[in-house]
Amino acid sequence: MSTPQDLMGLGMPSGLANRLGNMPTAITCTGTTSGTAAPITQKVFQLTAAASQTGAILPAAASLGSSWIGNCVSSTSAVVYPPAGATINGAASLTLAQNKTAVFTVFSTTVWFANLSA
Repeated sequence: MSTPQDLMGLGMPSGLANRLGNMPTAITCTGTTSGTAAPITQKVFQLTAAASQTGAILPAAASLGSSWIGNCVSSTSAVVYPPAGATINGAASLTLAQNKTAVFTVFSTTVWFANLSA
C-alpha cells in the first residue's frame, strides 16, 4: 500500500494523497486520559497498550466523512478518545479490546461514530 508521502512524491496533491494513502502505522498508547493520550496521525493504525498506558486520541483536524481504522494488538485494551469537545457513539471514549478492530467515521466536528468488530 502507498503512503500519502509516496503519492505526494509522485506529484499528487496532498489532500488527495492523504485520502488515498493507507499505510498502517503502529502507535504505542500513552496515559489514561484524553489529555495524555498518544495522537493518532494515520487513518489506518495498530494500537499497543500497557496497564498504565492505554490512551490514543483521534485528530481534531480530520475531514468530515473520513474513516479511520484501528486495531488493538496488545493483551491490554486500548482506549480511543475523540478530539476535545467531541464524542464517539455518544460517549467520551471507546474501549478497543485485544484483537478487535473499529472503523471510526467523522460525522461532524463534535460527533464520531465507531463500528466495533465482534
